[in-house]
Amino acid sequence: MQEAKSFYVTQKRRSRDLLLVPKELIELYQPAVGAVGIALWLNLFACEEQEIQFSRLALELKCTPEQLEEALSLLIRYGLVSSEPGQGRGILSVNEPLPQDEFQALEAQLGGGLDTLSVLFDFYQKQVGLMGPVQEEKLRYWVVEQGMDEEVVVAAIGEMMKTSSRRIEYLEGILRNWYNEGIRNLGDLNDHKKRWEEEQQKRSKKKTREGRKSPGFLKSLPGQPQSMPKEGYEGVANAGAYRKVDPEAVKRWKEMYKDEYDG
Repeated sequence: MQEAKSFYVTQKRRSRDLLLVPKELIELYQPAVGAVGIALWLNLFACEEQEIQFSRLALELKCTPEQLEEALSLLIRYGLVSSEPGQGRGILSVNEPLPQDEFQALEAQLGGGLDTLSVLFDFYQKQVGLMGPVQEEKLRYWVVEQGMDEEVVVAAIGEMMKTSSRRIEYLEGILRNWYNEGIRNLGDLNDHKKRWEEEQQKRSKKKTREGRKSPGFLKSLPGQPQSMPKEGYEGVANAGAYRKVDPEAVKRWKEMYKDEYDG
């Protein structure tokens, strides 16, 4: 069996355009995000304010686009990269590595929720479709940063699936509304839905009572006899046909056209 090789590294810097990065990137972050992740971060760091084609970058780094997407997800998870939507394209912001004490606190935070987040990500992909780094970061934000239970996010995905939309922005709209209502776990969500249903029932009963008191309620029932207004027939369809008959006028009419009534 061949022994593992070791090397002693020296430096011969001839270029004036040096890329200076903190040592924590290699010592702390590389075991977490992997070699492809570090190479991706370096490229993003060096290409600030430039547009990068991921397909081309994958060829240059000798990796697949899927591996590059996974590396970007890890960079976002560990805070080395932040993503936000832009006009027609996503925008990536490159962040510097944390010092050792802050990195350890971050690892503890991520380690506590990593398994449940993986289950959430898997559920999203099975229900909605393939998930990119932007979607993953947004889901992580609502769980890790905003403190919403994974079960609540799953319920929000279920609500979204009842509609025709599959956009992460629509899902975030549901989560934002629930967050503003104080919903953080399934208990909060169930209480909120119960209150909403009770309120809807109260409104429905109130409308029914008001409808029965309305003058137009009985008139809308089929077969219901409609009484004529006391003030007369003005405004009623064919009102002229309902005018009171003058007996004297009828008598004079019969006298004038006696022949027509004899038969």
